[in-house]
Amino acid sequence: MPDSDARPAAVDGHGTATPATRLRRPRVGLAARLAIGFALVAGLFLAANRATQQTTWIAATNVARVEFQFEPLARSAQQLASSIAAYDRAALARADGVAGSNPADPDRALAGVDAALAQYAKVHGEHHPPVPDAMGPDALGERLEPWTTLGATLVAQGERRRAELQRYWSQFDAIEQKLQRAHGTKPETGDHVVVRRSASEVSLALGQVRERFVAYLAAPDARHDAAVAAAEADFRRAFSQHAEALRAAQGGTWVASLQGDFESNVTQRENVIRAERRYARDRLRFSSVTARLLETVDHQIAVPARAAMADATRVVSEASRGAEGRVVSIGLVALVLILIVSGLTVFAVAGPVRRLVAATRRLAAGDHAARVPRGGTAELDGLAESFNAMAAQLAGAQLSVRTYQQQLEARVDERTRQLKHLAHHDPLTQLPNRRHLFDHLQTALQRLEADPVETRRVGLLLLDLDNFKVVNDGLGHEVGDAVLQAVGDRLRLAVEGRGFTARLGGDEFTVVCEGATSIDEIRRLADRVISEFQRPVHAAGRELLLGVSVGAGIAPDHGSDGESLLRAADAALFRAKELGRNRANVFSPDLLAAAATRFQTEQALRRAIDASEFELLYQPQVVLETLEVDSVEALLRWRRPDGGYHSPGDFLHVAEQSGLIVQISEWVLKTAAAEALAWHRDEWASARVAINVSPQQFLDGAFVGRLERLFADTGLPPRCLEIELTESVLQTGPQTIEAVRALHKLGVSVALDDFGTGYSSMTSLEKLPLSRVKIDRSLIADVDTNVRSAAIARSTIRLCHDLGLDVTAEGVERSSQVEWLLGCGPVSVQGYWFARPFKAREVVPFREVARARAAEVSRLVLERPPAAEVIPIPTRRRPRRPG
Repeated sequence: MPDSDARPAAVDGHGTATPATRLRRPRVGLAARLAIGFALVAGLFLAANRATQQTTWIAATNVARVEFQFEPLARSAQQLASSIAAYDRAALARADGVAGSNPADPDRALAGVDAALAQYAKVHGEHHPPVPDAMGPDALGERLEPWTTLGATLVAQGERRRAELQRYWSQFDAIEQKLQRAHGTKPETGDHVVVRRSASEVSLALGQVRERFVAYLAAPDARHDAAVAAAEADFRRAFSQHAEALRAAQGGTWVASLQGDFESNVTQRENVIRAERRYARDRLRFSSVTARLLETVDHQIAVPARAAMADATRVVSEASRGAEGRVVSIGLVALVLILIVSGLTVFAVAGPVRRLVAATRRLAAGDHAARVPRGGTAELDGLAESFNAMAAQLAGAQLSVRTYQQQLEARVDERTRQLKHLAHHDPLTQLPNRRHLFDHLQTALQRLEADPVETRRVGLLLLDLDNFKVVNDGLGHEVGDAVLQAVGDRLRLAVEGRGFTARLGGDEFTVVCEGATSIDEIRRLADRVISEFQRPVHAAGRELLLGVSVGAGIAPDHGSDGESLLRAADAALFRAKELGRNRANVFSPDLLAAAATRFQTEQALRRAIDASEFELLYQPQVVLETLEVDSVEALLRWRRPDGGYHSPGDFLHVAEQSGLIVQISEWVLKTAAAEALAWHRDEWASARVAINVSPQQFLDGAFVGRLERLFADTGLPPRCLEIELTESVLQTGPQTIEAVRALHKLGVSVALDDFGTGYSSMTSLEKLPLSRVKIDRSLIADVDTNVRSAAIARSTIRLCHDLGLDVTAEGVERSSQVEWLLGCGPVSVQGYWFARPFKAREVVPFREVARARAAEVSRLVLERPPAAEVIPIPTRRRPRRPG
């Protein structure tokens, strides 16, 4: 709207109307003031742009010169150096026989060198002479030709070297296979124990030759060469010492053939060494020539090109600095103009703004007659006019606010009454809540204390719905809420007139019984509550049978305050659930002591987890046939402050009830896996650790996924772990079968632990992909003294063998038990007769100790009475062992 428009009336600074004929002065708007200032600044910048165009043209000319003349030469030099290095890597990789290298890689890399040389020749010819000191393409080609010939020679020499080495290992493997067949063949004549021992000694000497020769290949020097020759001499001596025993078992032709094969293998080893030396010499020569070529490309092509580029860049920089100085000067002039325009604008804005702020403060203080005088720029004058209109509207709105305030106060009073009810009642069941319960209980206890009748009692019944989680998970939380409402109604009717009913929280309810004359009366009330819930509960259109467990605490017998009574009732409730649920139990002092002990143990377990007080011991499982340590079982111990240990039987039941068993089992799994990985990488490549897994950990649905991540993160082979599960876990149905099959597919062995103490289901042995059965110590304890025990154990072992399962006998503590087990076919044993559990650092040394007991086991074999029944080893398929 134009500033000169006539108005019918206006309001001055004092709120009075002015004549309608008064006209406003024309005012310049804030936008116009800023537009004038910015127009001046834009003119200056256009002048600066004109001044810098000439400098920019000079810089662009020099940049084009750099890009056209020098950069292509530098880029082609870099490409040439990269292609030379690529051919060097490809030729060396192929000559060394690196895994994944392709025979065509050197040819492709050489084609890249030719292409780079051609590109360099093209650039050099187009811009001749771009740099006076740059080497010509013909001279460079003369240097490349002998180098590529040397590379091809090196690749051919590497192929010959690998062929000689492969021929050597083929001969060596043939010798080893002959010895292995001699070791496993039962001789027609001679003592088979002596023959097997002779074959083992010769095989051990041959293994030393393999190890020394592998060490020579890793570091081909004179010392390792001499070590191989010494190992070969040791083999000849060992073979000479045991030649007679082997000749008696295998025949003279076999002995002569093996001796001849070995001497041929020695000759082939010398061929390998000669080829290795020739290859090392050619490889060193090829690498040195490559280094000189790269140095030539860098110094005679790339360095001159970079120097020329630097000169051209310097010219560009000087031109840029001149342009920058001019831009700075013009920028300073523009800044002065901006400051002048800003000062004038602030002067025109500050006065009206101060008047507007003053009027706003008066309005905020409650002066609804406050108005702003008109003036200033067009925008601020319009803002003053809008403020005056707003002040008039605000005065009219004040009356409406007072009316609304009265209505709001009435609603707040109603809401306060509702909140007061909610503060003392459960919103779902409308029963009194925990706070109301304790207020009522405290009042009842005060009346009991003042009652002169000594036989009066106050009982607190604590109710818990049995397996209510199943309702929530199976039918949904909406049905669960409806069930809780129905339970509240049923409980209110069951104790109507006999007690005060409240909901404590979740699926827990309470009943306060006042005025009882005996404990039996409170017990009868608890029984009545249980009997009321024998009838179905109707909720959400469903008919459900629910069980309740009830614990009772009685004052003054079990406490004189609400917390004591609730604690006593809770202990009694826990005991009722332990006894089978759906029953009532009255508190007794021993329940509180048991609860306190359980709580202390649980707290100590939590501290033990944080303080790393757990430790793993390992007990070996020894194969009776070979006296080799097949695997070790990880056994959990809790270290006491005095240095002693708690056995798992002292604390595992508390860990399972509290859910801490999952954390403990995860620690056991990670610790045992770390130890197995160390053994696998060090001195025991076939290491395997057996780990007991809790039902909660195994059946949580994510156990197999955690194992997969563990193997991926650590690099531990799955065959190094064996999971031991009890029979009770393996009776849980399809979920268990699926989990065991997933472990089998992953490559992890699964063993059935403590076989013979649980369900001993033959279906589990038939359906599950198990690898091993561990027979419980109770079946092994009397096999050497009791005919019935021996018959049961022998039948069990035979059954497992027929099913293709490995067998481990636990609890072997006497040599007579070992003697009996020697007649039962392939069996591993675990027990104190071989070793007690020990720490991880003692596992590898014990493997040697186990071999040292071979003499004692051999004596047991020889002294076994001839009449003893020996179970023939059945011809069976290989055990279904993963991996």
